[in-house]
Amino acid sequence: MVGELAGWFKEKEYEESLVQQQIERVRGLDREALISCRDKQEGQEKENRAPLVTTYHPALRSMMKVVQELHPMLKSTKEHRKLFCQPPILAFRRSM
Repeated sequence: MVGELAGWFKEKEYEESLVQQQIERVRGLDREALISCRDKQEGQEKENRAPLVTTYHPALRSMMKVVQELHPMLKSTKEHRKLFCQPPILAFRRSM
C-alpha cells in the first residue's frame, strides 16, 4: 500500500526523496495519539465531528435530539469513545 502511494506521488512528479522522507516521518507517529480526541488547538475553528448524513425529510427535524440522547451509546466502548468524543454533526442532503 505504501508502494502504491509512493508510485502515485511519483506519477504526479513529486520528488522521490521528499516522498520517502515523509513516509518515514509518518511511520514514526503514534497511531493511538493520532486517533484520540484532542482539545482544539489555538486558531482551529473547525470541529472534528463525525457527520451523520441523511436525505432531508420534514419528519426528521427532531433527529438531532435523538442523536444527542443516544450519544452515550456511541461512547460505550473504548474504541468508540476515541472516535465519538462529541455527538455526530447532522447533515441533510436534498432528495432527488
